Amino acid sequence: MSRRLLVVVLVILILISALGAYNIGQRQGFRIIPMAPAENQPLPGAVSNLKTYRNEQYNFQFSYPVSFSESQAKLSDPDLVVINTSNRLGQFSAGRLPIPEGQTYSQVIMADTVLSPSGRHPDEFSSYKGVTTGGRTYYYVQTELFEGILTGSYYLPRESDVLVFKFSSSGVDWTNPAFDPETDPVNQTLKQVLATVKYTN
Repeated sequence: MSRRLLVVVLVILILISALGAYNIGQRQGFRIIPMAPAENQPLPGAVSNLKTYRNEQYNFQFSYPVSFSESQAKLSDPDLVVINTSNRLGQFSAGRLPIPEGQTYSQVIMADTVLSPSGRHPDEFSSYKGVTTGGRTYYYVQTELFEGILTGSYYLPRESDVLVFKFSSSGVDWTNPAFDPETDPVNQTLKQVLATVKYTN
């Protein structure tokens, strides 16, 4: 295969992957929002100099760095929020999944999780890792590590709903066998943000 043909095939695969991720985000009620212009600032090592997002309808709040920008996602639910990093490394979003009568939180979580690039849902709830921070236990699953993109979701079950925090990080060294998604700056920052989550009612 010629070098030029290989480049064309790679470009097509990247475009298909990006379109698939966009469509999955749209189906789940989350909007992918363009990042602000790069400011060449690293992500903070710890969440400090904070502002607070408060959701009165669903009774929760969390704090995040002031260098990040907030955007309401006006799709299936007007109370979803997307938080963009200041340096184009990624974003995270916060939302809520109701637990229908007769279903468990684990069923709701598994139905919401879409693994990329397969488009499948996890077969077992044991695929999720319990992560305790701020006195609360979240269920974490990595949903994609492909073409330099890392995505994952943290789920926090409550009595009648599940809070969901999703992140996307770009430019990761995904072909490096030593790459550890746990050390990704956007993932680490979101975990620090999760430690600030409080119920307001």
